Amino acid sequence: MPQTINVFISYSHDSPEHMDRVLALSNRLRQDGIDCHIDQYEQSPEEGWPQWCARQVERSKFVLVACTQTYLRRSKGEEEPGKGLGGTWEGHIITQELYDAQGKNNKFIPILFSQDDAHTSLLFFAALRTTMSVSPGGRSCSTGALPASHSFRGRKSARSR
Repeated sequence: MPQTINVFISYSHDSPEHMDRVLALSNRLRQDGIDCHIDQYEQSPEEGWPQWCARQVERSKFVLVACTQTYLRRSKGEEEPGKGLGGTWEGHIITQELYDAQGKNNKFIPILFSQDDAHTSLLFFAALRTTMSVSPGGRSCSTGALPASHSFRGRKSARSR
């Protein structure tokens, strides 16, 4: 029996429309049998948001990073104080994991909802040669140099919501 693949989508709360795109992608992955997690499925995790975020990154086989100018700004610590704490925290965790792995990466996949954000993925993931472009509503995606090991195939998760 195939094992369920755990995926986490790291993103910034740029706008309600952007949050809707992330939710649609996550729902689509769940429909396709991927155990996908985003903060929108949680009310207030008992362990608190910092631990929840760290656990999602740590336990997931793949982390999709929705690259936007806002995400880049927050991950670089250039956001105004008190704003975008989740994206800032996740960006630091991801950066640390990439640093610890000396840039070797089989886990973090930058995704683009708009080609306007392509430069953002290049700045944040300069060492990576993988990107995934996602159409509005998460109905289709295309990849750039996406290795076969990043194929998302799995069985329906019992945790699908």
